[in-house]
Amino acid sequence: WSLPTSPTPMASVVVANITDAYGFAAFRITTDAGRYVYHKTGGGFSSLIDADDRDWISWNTTPKAAGDFRGIPNMVHPADGGYFHPGRTSVDSAISRRGPLKVTIRSTSSDGLWITQWEITPDAAKLTVLKYPAAKRYWLLYEGTPGGKLDLATDTVTRPDGTTTTAGESWSGDLPGAEWVYFSDPARGRSLFAAHHEQDEIVDSYTPDELGQMTIFGFGRSGNSRFLQSAGPTMTIGLVDATEPAAVEAAIRPAYAPLGITV
Repeated sequence: WSLPTSPTPMASVVVANITDAYGFAAFRITTDAGRYVYHKTGGGFSSLIDADDRDWISWNTTPKAAGDFRGIPNMVHPADGGYFHPGRTSVDSAISRRGPLKVTIRSTSSDGLWITQWEITPDAAKLTVLKYPAAKRYWLLYEGTPGGKLDLATDTVTRPDGTTTTAGESWSGDLPGAEWVYFSDPARGRSLFAAHHEQDEIVDSYTPDELGQMTIFGFGRSGNSRFLQSAGPTMTIGLVDATEPAAVEAAIRPAYAPLGITV
């Protein structure tokens, strides 16, 4: 007789090493919800491509908001090293763990003072700030292209209290209670969410860039000032095939809320 064997789980997260169209070494992570491209020497996502091949980040080498300013999380200002931004060469990144349901990427700045970790699962990607200089501040940004191209009149931005504005409208202020925002392309019936794990009273903000080519959303951002200073689980992002608040919130909460266990 023989012991029964457990079935091998079907891979829902698959990682590959690639060189992107601009010559950057990258990890391509394919999940149930979409495909991520993560620049190894930049320490940030250059692409998040949905099921219709629409890129919600669209980083490229075109200057400023038309390409090079885009990315997630873009957390360290260029004056402090510009770490964790696609298109840069200021960090080292490696896969620390991989499996059929999760891939973990760790990135360390060239000066060794900043370390981040991304855990990518079938429906979301969670950022943890493992190390940062005590005297420094950072922000967490989504600078990209909802549905593949920012449309100021029809793309929308929704906050936890249900307030929905067009992508052409700017706002600034702390998100009360649960801290999350999602960006929708109603024509595609899809949204990208960003959830901040810490509930705080720190300013958050959104504005389109001056030419209307990308979103500029930041947790802990006001103008060009940065205000975040904490380590631990920090932000989760993901794509959702919905645009209505109730449906998107139902997907956001389990993606980032602490897991409750009852025995």
